[in-house]
Amino acid sequence: MKTTNSRAIGATWYLEPITSYSVALNSVGVSSFYADFAVVVPEGLQAYVANHVSPDGVIKLTQIAGVVPPRTPVLLRGEKFATHNLEVLNTQSQLDAANIFNGSYFADGNFAKGSVFTLSSFGGKPIMKKPAISRVGANEIYLVADSAWPDLSTYTFDFDDL
Repeated sequence: MKTTNSRAIGATWYLEPITSYSVALNSVGVSSFYADFAVVVPEGLQAYVANHVSPDGVIKLTQIAGVVPPRTPVLLRGEKFATHNLEVLNTQSQLDAANIFNGSYFADGNFAKGSVFTLSSFGGKPIMKKPAISRVGANEIYLVADSAWPDLSTYTFDFDDL
């Protein structure tokens, strides 16, 4: 657009802050979430951060109650195929728990092959696996492979042992 008239049609943008953010869960009832703003975890949805990967390849989780702080990558879990509207908060609170999940604001394909694990599903259960193409989608979580973890192509979650 080339104009010096600030009142010309299309020359002015009106930005409205969002008040909610919609998240859809997949066929196994999970979704990854990462954003630059805090959100309230609604009834029927749980949010988890990851502490570590056990020697048998199980990702150990800690549940976050109430509010997910900004810039906190989390795994969301609820009913299969459910859609939840997360209330957006204007807060700069920080997470008090350890978290090995990483988050991506924008789609990123600049990872070496086999260096990241992304959220997927297998046998009706959520897993983190090394994708064929090392690409992470926008607003998604991932794990960066660590030599201290077991050398596996997939890691599982244990929601019963929190």
